[in-house]
Amino acid sequence: LLTSRVSGRISDHEGQISSVDFSPDGALLATAGSDDGTVKLRDPESGESLRTLTYEDNFMHILSFSPDSKQLAATFRDWPEPRDGSQGLIVWDVQSGEELWTVTVEETLLGEFAYSPDGGRLAAVKNDLGLPGFIIWDAATGEELLNNAGSQEGMLLPFYHNIDFSPDGQLMSTSSALVTDFGTGDLASSSSSPLTNEAVIYDANTGAQVTSFTHSEEDVNIIAAAFHPDGQRFATLTYMGNVYVWDIETGERLASGKTRDDPTFFLKFTPDGQQMIVMGDDAFSLAFLDSDTGEEVQRIPGDHWALSPQAIDFTPDGQQFLSPLTAGEAVFIDLG
Repeated sequence: LLTSRVSGRISDHEGQISSVDFSPDGALLATAGSDDGTVKLRDPESGESLRTLTYEDNFMHILSFSPDSKQLAATFRDWPEPRDGSQGLIVWDVQSGEELWTVTVEETLLGEFAYSPDGGRLAAVKNDLGLPGFIIWDAATGEELLNNAGSQEGMLLPFYHNIDFSPDGQLMSTSSALVTDFGTGDLASSSSSPLTNEAVIYDANTGAQVTSFTHSEEDVNIIAAAFHPDGQRFATLTYMGNVYVWDIETGERLASGKTRDDPTFFLKFTPDGQQMIVMGDDAFSLAFLDSDTGEEVQRIPGDHWALSPQAIDFTPDGQQFLSPLTAGEAVFIDLG
């Protein structure tokens, strides 16, 4: 890690920090401990813990503030390994710390989730007995609005998943790497799982497919996808580090890049949309790519433990980001 760019540390969770999020109004920072089962609300500048939230004896996974900063949602599970047991989604009132609603699921693996830009809906990737899909809830009540059952056999791995809303909230994308062997987790080949080289965009209100972006048969297993902040572009990332930027309306490929030859875990745009961040398995470094050209701009080494786009977040002023490390702490890093 470039220690000269580290401006602060958080190390009061017992074990690994799995997710961090700054509230959109800039008033709070939340961190989730996957081992100690706590969510801590903090001062966003100092990192000082102000309040601790828990849900029974569950392990906390990823978390997110609502767009109006009034809610905080988190996925939880009652088991340390993502293969069996129950899990769910909990939503708290930020001001009072009271639980607003909770959904618990059995025989379903919940992946990443996201609030719609207007804050009215919560959507999560799911996997029902080997069939990946997604669920959308009313964010205020927890009422299930849409349950999209998948049709492609495979296993949604605990971190190899992605869901994202377009900036206007009308479109939604999902992606996940599939495996054929539930025991070993070996990735499927294109012949046994042909749909893994396709990223699909859905109508966020009806769940109907709107369009899709297809990779070559040699470039399968799309690990992540994200909408550009301008709402006109869409990026996809493959398991082995190939990044593509597309025009949503025309389907034209606008840019491409190669980050590494090792497995990758997530793709995330910087708040201004000028760069994309890719985290990979080569000593858990973070690569920054130019959104217009796909060329790598900088690489930040270090044992980052950011296996989901919701694992890291940017400070409200956009000058720093907070990233968990494998050592069980999180560091503030100057973008430079």
